[in-house]
Amino acid sequence: MKKKLKYLFLGLLSFVTYVVSEAATIEKELTYKKYTLTDSYKYGKATRSFQWEKISAHLDRLDSFQSHNVRFGSLKNYKNINGLPPVAKQIAMEKYSNGARPTVKDIYGHRRNQGIPLYIVGEMDRPERYAPDGSLVSIISRELEYYKVVVENIDGEWLIPARYVKEIEAKSFSKVVVVDRKNQNITTLEKVGDVWKVRSMNPASTGLDKPPYALPTPLGVFV
Repeated sequence: MKKKLKYLFLGLLSFVTYVVSEAATIEKELTYKKYTLTDSYKYGKATRSFQWEKISAHLDRLDSFQSHNVRFGSLKNYKNINGLPPVAKQIAMEKYSNGARPTVKDIYGHRRNQGIPLYIVGEMDRPERYAPDGSLVSIISRELEYYKVVVENIDGEWLIPARYVKEIEAKSFSKVVVVDRKNQNITTLEKVGDVWKVRSMNPASTGLDKPPYALPTPLGVFV
């Protein structure tokens, strides 16, 4: 039987740092060498780079998340296929100068459209906030029509209607794709033993922040 390979996509947030006990070890061992960038490079008048310290911190956090969890899932609501979620307790409206209909967001900036509702245990009247479509979660338990989960990049335990959660077979993740919005580059990594091997380092073009039709590439950890 062929095993389905699961890849993780990490969106790097340019101004967030994590406190970690030990940074993940990264070594370059490229298997795709076309259009390869250097660690630091010129782009017009600007200098761009690969943020290896932040990548290492994210990988360390991922390793820790995997070591404490054994049952994983992915949040699914692409094109609201599982239903537009209810309005969160606290929202903000994003208005557009072109007259398009405003977008509903939670106070953390996550859009209701294609979002996944996160409920606090015992407070099921309205969701507390949203999680982005495709987010990696650890499944704690299944309770009737809800899953209790931990979202990798959102603190706390949450209840999510079962229709929004897809369980996945992977027990761990050894292949990661890191997208850096600030520096517009992308790198792929593969874990071999205790070392993360860099397999490619290339330029990227992420989504434009020109809503409602052009939206920025989301930040987070996605399956």
